[in-house]
Amino acid sequence: MVPSSLSARQRLLVALGGLLSLLAWLSVRPWDLQGWTIGAPFGRDFVNFWMAPRLFLAGKGAVVADIAAYRDAVMAAFALPRDPRLLFVYPPHALLFLTPLAALPFLPGLLAWTALNLAALAAATRLWLGPAARPGLVLVVCTAPPVGAMVLCGHFGGLIALAGTLAVLESRRRPWIAGLCLAALSIKPQLALALGLILIGAGRWRWMPAALLGTATLAALSAALFGVEAWARFVGTTMPTHSAFITTFQAGWIAHAVTPYFGARFLGVPAALAWAIQGL
Repeated sequence: MVPSSLSARQRLLVALGGLLSLLAWLSVRPWDLQGWTIGAPFGRDFVNFWMAPRLFLAGKGAVVADIAAYRDAVMAAFALPRDPRLLFVYPPHALLFLTPLAALPFLPGLLAWTALNLAALAAATRLWLGPAARPGLVLVVCTAPPVGAMVLCGHFGGLIALAGTLAVLESRRRPWIAGLCLAALSIKPQLALALGLILIGAGRWRWMPAALLGTATLAALSAALFGVEAWARFVGTTMPTHSAFITTFQAGWIAHAVTPYFGARFLGVPAALAWAIQGL
């Protein structure tokens, strides 16, 4: 139910956001659970977050780093007739956060994952806006089309938003909280590094000990639980394989990437010039 405190403009934004999200959802034929959507009418990439820890818990962690073997495992688990072209691209300590959800059946796990991310996004919005965070404005944010895309794709943008918000807001008052949030964000290393550099550029660095210690603890714990081999495969196989998708421009794997480099390559620009454009 839409809160009665919503202004006319906020009601319009909620309605338009919902409409755009609905159109995006219908465009992927959500009724075909063996097409773009897998196992449920939304949450496509949650398949990765559910499958990878289950494979590790079953003693089959090597499958995750093997594109062909992982493809076969996903196809068998969901009775798919064709290659879903899914990859698990995250470092092994991401499994620490995903394993509790993987213990659930797929659909309950997906529903819990989606609810968790929406709640985290609402919390991040309230924290960032402070006293200005009226319920209507939070609802506008949580029904915006990018949030619909997050739900549709099964991503964890809400959790990333909450960790990033806490890292920024607590980087002066309680830097240990900021550091632990950046340690959690290290499952997306590029985000943790980018946000860390921004904070350092703003003269905020006291979060660094907590971030380094927290990241090291997560890495050590994941190695203890899932084996040092998990990290060896990630560094020796997963990272080079996925980097090759970019450097050799295997467009079938990266068709939805939005960067100057990809845009230039899709337009036929030579690699060297595309990298120069990206650099600028």
